[in-house]
Amino acid sequence: MNEPLSSVREEMRQGFADMRAEMRQGLIEVRTEMREGLASVRGEVREGLAAVRGEMQEGLAAVWGEMQRGFAGVQQGFAELHQGMAAMGWRLDALDERVRAGGVLLEALRDQVQQLAEAHAMLDQRVERYRREHEVAHQEILALLRRGERPRSLSSP
Repeated sequence: MNEPLSSVREEMRQGFADMRAEMRQGLIEVRTEMREGLASVRGEVREGLAAVRGEMQEGLAAVWGEMQRGFAGVQQGFAELHQGMAAMGWRLDALDERVRAGGVLLEALRDQVQQLAEAHAMLDQRVERYRREHEVAHQEILALLRRGERPRSLSSP
């Protein structure tokens, strides 16, 4: 009875050894396939990344160009604004000078109006004095005429 058992044992050992060998061989094949698959995937990923990197660089270059054009437009806008502000400054300076000159002219005009008012007041006084003198002379002439005398200023020398 020992002998049939030992042959079964030996068959089992041999079966296990064969199975181990097959499993090792299968694992080696699976590892090899996995390595090859991973290498293939790595290559595809590298190619994909290179393509994406190129597309990103092209996109970034396009965006950079647009930004530079935009900044150039903004700079030109600021330059035009600066020129406009400078022109407004010149206009304000000219206007300020005109206002100052107008103020000087206005002051001179005030002085002249004051002089005219004073001259008018003096003229009014003269006219009033002349009117009074003329009224007195007129009354004297009328009085003389009523008496029949000839006025002194009308008599011949």
